[in-house]
Amino acid sequence: MALHGPLGAGKTSFVQGLAAGLGIGSDIPSPTFTYLNLYEEKGFSLAHFDLYRMRGASDFFSMGFEEYFEGDGIAAIEWPERLENALPNRALSFHFEHAPEGRIVYLSSAFAHDLIDLLAEWD
Repeated sequence: MALHGPLGAGKTSFVQGLAAGLGIGSDIPSPTFTYLNLYEEKGFSLAHFDLYRMRGASDFFSMGFEEYFEGDGIAAIEWPERLENALPNRALSFHFEHAPEGRIVYLSSAFAHDLIDLLAEWD
């Protein structure tokens, strides 16, 4: 999943909530200085990327990170713009914005709209 938005818009907070929902009890800090934090608990794998300091897609691929696009885990990528057009087509894109009272999040994807509508209603 691609997490777009300015600093402080809630990208890391979203990943923290995602991890909690998956039953991952670890602290989920921003991985700004490490590019990647990997969490594997209770049968789930979560790869949390922060590409803010990365120069481009070639850096990402030279480190072998594309392996996290495949498999059973979830890859949550902050600052996916650094990958240019290298994200998989099936990636969900979340666009975070500051709002007067909280945040606004928009979801977009190449998935069928009825699936997106179903996810929006999921509680």
